[in-house]
Amino acid sequence: MGASARSRRYAAGMSPARPARSFDEWVAEAGKITREPTPDDVSITLDGTRLDSKEKVLAFLADLEVERRARTEEVDARI
Repeated sequence: MGASARSRRYAAGMSPARPARSFDEWVAEAGKITREPTPDDVSITLDGTRLDSKEKVLAFLADLEVERRARTEEVDARI
């Protein structure tokens, strides 16, 4: 398929090309896109737990630390 056929095939509905930006430009633009948080803006873990309180976050972090230490000990035991 030639370039002209490809452009005809994909042209409809495609986003227009955007100029390349440096990382600093990208960060500056991303910083402008803000909104106030809503009551349901919470982190959700892979198992579906909603981290919607300080206590839940601290418990989640404690679980991560236990898992991290167990895996560290497992790796150290193999060395």
